[in-house]
Amino acid sequence: HPALPMRGIWICFILLVLVRECAFYVRNNTIENTFSVVGVKEQEALDNNEELLLSKSFYIYKEFDWLDKDSVATIGNYTFQQWVKMTSSERGVREKHDDDLKFYLAASRHPMRVKNPEDAELFIIPLLHSYIGYDVVYGATNLRVCFNGLCGRDMLVRAENVLENSVWFKRNEGNDHLVVLTSIVWQFHPAFKTKQFKLMKKCHILKFGEGSPRWNNANRLSLNTFYVGTPCPTIPFKEKTNDLAMIAGFKSNKKFQDRRNICRWSNTTEFKTKHKFGVCGKGIQCPALSSARLGFHVRGDTISANRLYDTLLSGTVPIFTRKEQFEAHQSYIDWDNLSFFIPLGPNCTKDCFLKSLDSILEDKKEIERKTQNVLNNHHIFDWNTLVPFDNYLYMIQAHLWPETRVGKSKYSALILPGQLPPATLKEVNMSTSNLGHF
Repeated sequence: HPALPMRGIWICFILLVLVRECAFYVRNNTIENTFSVVGVKEQEALDNNEELLLSKSFYIYKEFDWLDKDSVATIGNYTFQQWVKMTSSERGVREKHDDDLKFYLAASRHPMRVKNPEDAELFIIPLLHSYIGYDVVYGATNLRVCFNGLCGRDMLVRAENVLENSVWFKRNEGNDHLVVLTSIVWQFHPAFKTKQFKLMKKCHILKFGEGSPRWNNANRLSLNTFYVGTPCPTIPFKEKTNDLAMIAGFKSNKKFQDRRNICRWSNTTEFKTKHKFGVCGKGIQCPALSSARLGFHVRGDTISANRLYDTLLSGTVPIFTRKEQFEAHQSYIDWDNLSFFIPLGPNCTKDCFLKSLDSILEDKKEIERKTQNVLNNHHIFDWNTLVPFDNYLYMIQAHLWPETRVGKSKYSALILPGQLPPATLKEVNMSTSNLGHF
């Protein structure tokens, strides 16, 4: 019959549409979350290979549980589930400020999470604070975050209201609560500089650390967050082909003078006969960063940069160039065993820089030792693992319940509560994060 072939074609077409729609649904609506560049099996392998210290249970407030199946969460024109499965190029925004997003994603799958607040000893309000900042300051509607009809700054008001009505908050006046406030604009924008958020000040906070003053109450912890790094595939130490790398842009203002100086001072025949500088300035990050033994951590618009974490996750040892850079990051990291330091500034210009760099590069064994330390500790800096989230919660746990402190960790660069910072870094104000060392 002549109609049969056409009917068969239509049946095949309908089946193809159904398969496509089912695949789309599974990809975008499953509550089991994964990161944009990490598949389920890869994520499980990562999680199973990590050491976690947290032993106290925690609860994510339902009003900010972005993957809750009974809620509607969106970022721009996408559902939250769709957004976390997109690459940064698909989103049209870099991931370096996605620490708050990845903090939540780690919390959502951490083994100490409980779904009933009565079973919890710690409580989290994981605001997507960077996205709120994009919306409020820049009017970036493509990054506007909404949850059950509330968007932008209104979500901060909601957090305050949730705390006001929470029996769990009232139980210890917020001392067992953590609020995520990681956007840099929190420190200066009028929309956020208000006395309206008085209850959040009673909580421990995770904040942007570069030069930001204490915001919450003095008897609460104020923990510095860190950038999301973009790694290159690591290269074994003996196969690295360059001594140095600094992949960085330039602007005309004086904040970028250190970058200009390093490239100018190293662009001489004498320097090039002794050392191999892969990329200095603008260039393609991979494999230039991972093929270098050392990578410069140089200030830009702010004293620090995501470049530090790009470097660490690429298996390359960073060179800090300003004392304040140590203060901008987590105070519980033994940077002395992971990095080198050349103190650029009025007291260390060209001659000082070149002499210091020669001294570092002469000691190949020390560079190799620190490279191995970087590789052994990379989970600490990888937001795609559970370890950064776990460390933050553990620091609060160790503060509240000193009897639960552990004596050692597989991560040698982790300064555990009760341990002193390395002697060479004591000069640096390691308590800038207001965490201290218990």
